[in-house]
Amino acid sequence: MQSAENILLGVLILISGIVVLWTLLRYVFNRNDQMPKTGCGFRLTHVVQLILSLLTFLLVLGSVHYIFGDEAVHSLITGFMIGGGLALQPLMKTVVNGFTVDQPGLTQSGVSVNLHGIDGTIKRVGMLHTWVKTAEGDLAMIPNDLLGTAPLVIKQSNKF
Repeated sequence: MQSAENILLGVLILISGIVVLWTLLRYVFNRNDQMPKTGCGFRLTHVVQLILSLLTFLLVLGSVHYIFGDEAVHSLITGFMIGGGLALQPLMKTVVNGFTVDQPGLTQSGVSVNLHGIDGTIKRVGMLHTWVKTAEGDLAMIPNDLLGTAPLVIKQSNKF
């Protein structure tokens, strides 16, 4: 059992840390448009936001550990891991379906496909969407999570 002074000190550290990190996050969010983009297309502020969010999470875990002990921290980490795994299921389904479509020879020019009732040529397979150019010249963007629910018909190909 923790003493009242330790609990009060833990709460004060938690509150002051969250106030400082929240102020830094607001400053970074307000500067987002002024920052240059990195080579990956992300702004530098996204990296800083991720680091500050991670520091906030570690601060909360440290304070919970200081106030309640090891068992509470273990329970919180387990809950976050289970919740994160459940939250990432739809995203992982979408990414895996995108990898399924992105086979060698399938995205080459001249390969006609029927994807979810859309006839055309696959132009690009991304992490979340597949772009198909139709015969009319339109560009259809199909979410990859729909690719696992209907068959992919390859109309003409010399590779298969």
